[in-house]
Amino acid sequence: MTNPVQPSERKQEVTLGFNLASTGYDKPALRFLPTCAERLVELAKLQSGQKVLDIATGTGTAAIMIANHVGSTGKVVGIDLAPDMLEQAQQKVAAAGLKNIELRQEDAEQLSFNDNSFDAVLCASGIFFLPDMLAGLRDWQRVTRAGGLVAFSSFNQTAFKPMSTRFRTQIENYGALFPSASGRLDTPEKCFNLMQEIGFEEIEIQTEQLGYYLSSVDEWWELVWNAGFRIPLSQIPAEKLEQFKAEHLAAIETLMTAQGIWLDVETIFVMGKKPLDEH
Repeated sequence: MTNPVQPSERKQEVTLGFNLASTGYDKPALRFLPTCAERLVELAKLQSGQKVLDIATGTGTAAIMIANHVGSTGKVVGIDLAPDMLEQAQQKVAAAGLKNIELRQEDAEQLSFNDNSFDAVLCASGIFFLPDMLAGLRDWQRVTRAGGLVAFSSFNQTAFKPMSTRFRTQIENYGALFPSASGRLDTPEKCFNLMQEIGFEEIEIQTEQLGYYLSSVDEWWELVWNAGFRIPLSQIPAEKLEQFKAEHLAAIETLMTAQGIWLDVETIFVMGKKPLDEH
């Protein structure tokens, strides 16, 4: 029986994986990420002058979108565990000429901010990497002002299948651990129950299909190499990586159709308000 991965080890693995993936995180194969971020920001209906926390900011895509919504009188603080991601984000922020974004390396489960510091807290495609999502959300609520918004996105249980199932089965044969954290928020019901347990009000949940066709198995590999799949990939010894890649892509090739390989990205968008009167 394998010993369970400790939360601190899990965070180290996530940080390493995303540091490795940082330079390719904005590749076209991963276009569901900016699409998801844009949709979450739209649904949040942010206002000019608001102060917003962007959790798991990655390369800063959502933070830049938020900054344009809140304007020069507003402020965005983008946080991430992976310093290499933040470096990519800083370059994008500088290129956009935005002065209302601050980037910081922070643990999303143990935020350093004071209570009631933000009008809204957003997290696009990142909550499922937290070892303790309940603790994380509680802290997000803590730093949100009374009546403020907390919003995040997760992926439904069909997302990335059947490719992700084949990936997991094959990579476990190479001794890599594939954490099941993403599966814990893979239905609207699970998301609602989590928000309700913490005490959010006016909870709204909707799902949207953001999928598209990949043109080749190489495009699928570009996705796994530059996204969260990189976390278990980083556990494979370098001398075995090419063998795994060949075996895995051979399995994915069987899914090719005349249109390409369908990438299911059924996304769950979740929003809730912090109570005005805290009990």
